[in-house]
Amino acid sequence: MEKSVKSNKSKGKIILAVGAVLVIALGGFGIKYYMDSKNYVTTDDAKITGDLLNASSRIPGKVVKINVTEGATVKKGDVLFTLEGDQLQYQLNQAQAALDVAKAQLTKVESGARAQEVAGAQSMVDQATASLNGANTSKSNLQSSLNTLQSEYNKLISQMDSFKDPSTGDYDASYALKQLDAARAKNLVTEAQYTVKAQAIEQLFSSKTQLENQISQLQGQIKAIDAQISAAKAGLEGANSKLSLTNSGASDKDVAIVEAQVRAAQASYDLAKLNFDNAEVKSSVDGTVVQVNIHEGDMIAAGQSAVSVVDLGKLEVTANILESDLERISKDESVTMTVDAYPGVTFNGKVKETGLATASVFSLFSTENASGNFTKVSQRVPVKISLDTTGKNVIPGMSVETKIKVTK
Repeated sequence: MEKSVKSNKSKGKIILAVGAVLVIALGGFGIKYYMDSKNYVTTDDAKITGDLLNASSRIPGKVVKINVTEGATVKKGDVLFTLEGDQLQYQLNQAQAALDVAKAQLTKVESGARAQEVAGAQSMVDQATASLNGANTSKSNLQSSLNTLQSEYNKLISQMDSFKDPSTGDYDASYALKQLDAARAKNLVTEAQYTVKAQAIEQLFSSKTQLENQISQLQGQIKAIDAQISAAKAGLEGANSKLSLTNSGASDKDVAIVEAQVRAAQASYDLAKLNFDNAEVKSSVDGTVVQVNIHEGDMIAAGQSAVSVVDLGKLEVTANILESDLERISKDESVTMTVDAYPGVTFNGKVKETGLATASVFSLFSTENASGNFTKVSQRVPVKISLDTTGKNVIPGMSVETKIKVTK
């Protein structure tokens, strides 16, 4: 009995001791949690980020050569990949030739006309004058022929008044033959007279059709000649104007026009040269190639992401901090971090800047609903933190836990 009492007392002491240890541990944990929450802002919503260059071509084309692989180190200006440039070279050559011609024309205009040019301009005036005179003569001959045919046609029509159908007002051979048939039925004409008159009617209408066709053809030729005369007049005016300009030399306005042509040709050349140079896509930063999204032979569009480059020596951490903790954070506050890829390793850094908008603002999908229901959710603001990698091979996208020292 005495041993049982002692045993119970011993167990009670053990329980009290364990309880005391738990109370002390929980108290210590609570104190530590309180001190941490008072002196630090922590979050596990953080990732390693960096300035990522998604290199793309400014022009569409076929990839003929890729100069880098994933993991390769590149310098600013290094060629990442090359597009097919044969057609671009032809366009550049064409633009160069057009620019040379425009410059030569400007030199020619500025230096004035030569004797050969004056003679050439006079020759053009003589040719234009001869063309106009020839066209006028041709029109006169055609008009004379048309007048003769029109006179014959009018005489023919005067003989056919009795062949006009009153119901339509048109000259109608069928109507004329019906009239002749009626006369024969009434014995007003003999069979011999009928045959002669029928042949005469057929001949008259055949002649009418033939004359109408000839008149229409001549009218079409005269219309064409009128167009030639108009063109010849314009050509003569242009030739006279050129002769006058050649004799007087180029005016300031002429020089200005040719200078504008030179500038247009220069702009076309510059564009062709830019497109030709853009066949080689270069890196705009020093860094490491982290992704190649193309293959040789691929047809790519302008602006299509092809090669991604990041400077692994300038990585930072973007931590999404609750908006309620944002006021406690200041620039240059010390930060300790752990990266999931390196358990037990502590990384150091400092607060560089805080975002000017919450992360939800940049979300592709709205966090608000249209039903009228509302649930308040504390927003997170991105905070950029410098990162001392301490020689560890960390890469963008790795998960990070941050602990920011606060002084407020």
